[in-house]
Amino acid sequence: MLFEPDAIQIEKGSVVRFLIGNTGALDHEFFLGSFDEIAKHQQWMREHPDMQHDQAKAQAH
Repeated sequence: MLFEPDAIQIEKGSVVRFLIGNTGALDHEFFLGSFDEIAKHQQWMREHPDMQHDQAKAQAH
């Protein structure tokens, strides 16, 4: 699964608002973090493919 754009540059202290839409056939999540945090989360998700999210279908605000 890919997001477009796959990377953005934001100045420290900036206010950012993400509007996330899923037009694909599969439910999936949007996770923000450092490259290390994302890699760890990705590995955890691979090890727990059947886990349920607490806020399935939550809207970004």
